[in-house]
Amino acid sequence: NVAGVTLLALGNGAPDIFSAISSITTLKDGDAGLAFGALLGAGIFVTAVTAGAIAIVKPFTAMSRPLMKDIVFYMFTIFWAFIVMFRQTITLVDSIGFIVLYVLYVILTVVSRALYSQASARAARRARPGTEAVAGAQDEVTGLKAADIRFLSAPLNGWSRILNSVHCAIAPVFIALAFKGYNWMIPFEGGGGFPIVVIVLIVGIALGILVYFTSSDFEPPKYHAAFAFIGFLTAIVWIYTFANEVVNILESVGSIFRISSTILGLTVLAWANSIGDVIANTVLARQNFPRVAISACFGGPLFNLLLGVGIPFTIKLLSDGTTEMRIEASVVQLLLVVSVTASLIVSMVYLTVMRFKLGRVYGIILIVLYLAFLVVALLAETGQLPPLIDRN
Repeated sequence: NVAGVTLLALGNGAPDIFSAISSITTLKDGDAGLAFGALLGAGIFVTAVTAGAIAIVKPFTAMSRPLMKDIVFYMFTIFWAFIVMFRQTITLVDSIGFIVLYVLYVILTVVSRALYSQASARAARRARPGTEAVAGAQDEVTGLKAADIRFLSAPLNGWSRILNSVHCAIAPVFIALAFKGYNWMIPFEGGGGFPIVVIVLIVGIALGILVYFTSSDFEPPKYHAAFAFIGFLTAIVWIYTFANEVVNILESVGSIFRISSTILGLTVLAWANSIGDVIANTVLARQNFPRVAISACFGGPLFNLLLGVGIPFTIKLLSDGTTEMRIEASVVQLLLVVSVTASLIVSMVYLTVMRFKLGRVYGIILIVLYLAFLVVALLAETGQLPPLIDRN
């Protein structure tokens, strides 16, 4: 559960977060429909379609308290987002509050997991040797240790002397260019300037040469673990770069074909950002980790919404030097809130009645609910539903 709502949520949610940052930091006329549409559209897609697919692929019994905690937190976050959209104003307190709420959620998850582990350990010590519970725990631990051994015994553990040296030279330059570093100059007194990206390139080459001559082809160096952080940072920048381009393309498509940004967000962008969730979570379920997968189905969208609203709007408000800004809200956005809430309520009721046994019926119900939402959203976009809010 802890892995599902933190590490897996971070991996799956990175495209959503950076898409929201790109969309909101370049916001014009308060139209945050693309960001809210993508975040909430991905939310209902993951909590309905992905969770439904997991239940169909691998029926299992979920852990009651962690799953209910995830659903309740997500419902509270949805209600907060509804308040922001209904009053059509977001404040700095709101944006920072979203970030703080996620930190509190992670702390609660970690603490509750630690308490549960301690209670389980005490129960295991009181249990008689040879019971099924102890045997199952031993099998699980043995399986994890075997996996760790296989990982540690991999040839060179992913080390390549030449490739890693080249990475040291290229990665800093790529990061600088991704953030428009070609415009950064060290000014001269008489005019003109020296490109900072050239300095970055020189430093990167020097670092690559240092790595090459302080390492070996046959054994990873002691500082090999540092490359994991460098690779993670570079991957984040790649995601940010692609997210910028995707958002720009969708805004152009919406302008050309006169499609609202909310519809583009809840369909094209939400589906694109959720592909990772579908693949990662269903694969985890097939590999007998359905509890981690189902936790990510609720922890992931919660992560996306809290940080996808909190971080971009905090950046936007601080850069503009203001404490609040007006945003537009449409009937489709409010429909998104209602649909995600309905999906969560269906999950809560079904899980309570069935004692947290997830099966094919549960999966089919969620997928049908998502299809019904799409139909209603398209009707609202084409003006077949009456407006729910006054724009004036």
